[in-house]
Amino acid sequence: MCQERIEKALQKTEGVCKASWDVESKMATVQYDDTRVKPDQLYAVCAGVGHDTQSIPASDDVHAALPECCQRKSKGM
Repeated sequence: MCQERIEKALQKTEGVCKASWDVESKMATVQYDDTRVKPDQLYAVCAGVGHDTQSIPASDDVHAALPECCQRKSKGM
């Protein structure tokens, strides 16, 4: 679910050529035209569909609407 949501959102972004999400590493690999889109815009796209990034966290409301398997894991568990 996460993989499809993240890849679809990134691939719909103008300037993105290819996007793939690795479930195990929880990292996206994105090929994009850096004259049309910047990394912070890509982070914002992921945060916009409910997933935290290294620089932009998802809003609690959007994140809460994700399926349980995609919810943040509590620290210390």
